[in-house]
Amino acid sequence: MNGILFMVIHSTDLNVVTLVYFIIGAVLAYVYRRRNDLGDSIAVHMLNNAYAILL
Repeated sequence: MNGILFMVIHSTDLNVVTLVYFIIGAVLAYVYRRRNDLGDSIAVHMLNNAYAILL
């Protein structure tokens, strides 16, 4: 469910990028559940954004 919510918030139309947003949302939800720390999910999100900027 969290992956779907992340996808809806970040995507404006349905395409391949939408699937990427879903996967990122699912990974962030997994990291939060596994570590039980929102800061870790935020750090993963920041790393993803930094990677996107560097591309």
